[in-house]
Amino acid sequence: SSSSSSSSGGGFGGGGLGGGMSSAPAPSPTIDSTITEAEAQADMTFSEGEADCSNEELPTFWLDMCARIDTNTSSVVNLVLNPERYTGYNGSHVWSAIYQENCLVRTGTADNICYEERVLYRLLSGMHAATNVHIARYYHAPSKRKGREDWEPDLPYFRRQFDGHPERLKNLHFAFVVLLRALARASPYLASYAYVAGVSASEDASTSSLVQRLLDSAILRSCAPAFSA
Repeated sequence: SSSSSSSSGGGFGGGGLGGGMSSAPAPSPTIDSTITEAEAQADMTFSEGEADCSNEELPTFWLDMCARIDTNTSSVVNLVLNPERYTGYNGSHVWSAIYQENCLVRTGTADNICYEERVLYRLLSGMHAATNVHIARYYHAPSKRKGREDWEPDLPYFRRQFDGHPERLKNLHFAFVVLLRALARASPYLASYAYVAGVSASEDASTSSLVQRLLDSAILRSCAPAFSA
């Protein structure tokens, strides 16, 4: 589980994806905040175990993750029960901040930045593209009045985001390859990690088995060595 809210990205300079949201009325999907007693206990156990932020070797960003920060604006959400989809929220300002905070506005285009910044730019753009693909796939909420029993796609939305912008899909593929290579690099650690899903021992064993199947998959074995420096 994790704290999350799905949003739709707007455009930003040459790096964003698409323009603002369409004028379609926003759906009103309710968040499934179901948390089992075992999951709640696992969350508390994780928080207590990670509460010590005194380790000087921890990266700075970990301080926000290892300490429980009390707030009345966050909640634990099961992302399996709440997949990424269209919520009617215009997240263009969020994506603008992401690109700006990562120093990708100094030159205005991806052609004039250094190699490392270009890689970061493509990773962010790939993540942006993945978000919009999910939103396009799960756009129209179930509606008895309209005879929809499940979430349905919105192809015009997909076309608005990607027609005439092949680099966005290329960046999506690039980000996917980097993710696969990172998994391959971390395989020894992931294979030996003690997975505790917080539901039952059989669920924990199933999680470990699924992770091992992923690590043994042909697509991971086909990855070229990377991140070995």
